[in-house]
Amino acid sequence: MSEKINVAPKWDTTKNIENITINPGYIYAFQDILMYYIDNAIPSPEEVGPIIRKCGDIISGKIPLEDAKLKWYEQHMYALYSLLELLRYQATEQGLAIKDDRTIDKDDLKKLTEAVLQGQTDLVKELEKKITDDVNSQST
Repeated sequence: MSEKINVAPKWDTTKNIENITINPGYIYAFQDILMYYIDNAIPSPEEVGPIIRKCGDIISGKIPLEDAKLKWYEQHMYALYSLLELLRYQATEQGLAIKDDRTIDKDDLKKLTEAVLQGQTDLVKELEKKITDDVNSQST
């Protein structure tokens, strides 16, 4: 008979993790992971906008998490999105958000937001590149 080993522990989700220290560089990493997930894991680009709105409604308390009825990929998206929002909020509250004088075109941002919400992944990539190139061309 084969040797038995313990399974991974269960986590007590009724309590919160405390006393954690995390570098705000993780914000960049989670933003990249979230965009990768949006581009590669969401079955239909048209679902991105409603999923992001649902995540926001859960975070704000408009929809209780236990009533949200999330599909597997929505659960993953919620986990990433809510963690990213928590990290951004805490970093800002702790004075870790550094003002950046570089600018982006308001119309490009509006187009990007609309493209994300409408699931237009090719346009999202194009606009992200344009905005990134514009920002990187400015002195820091």
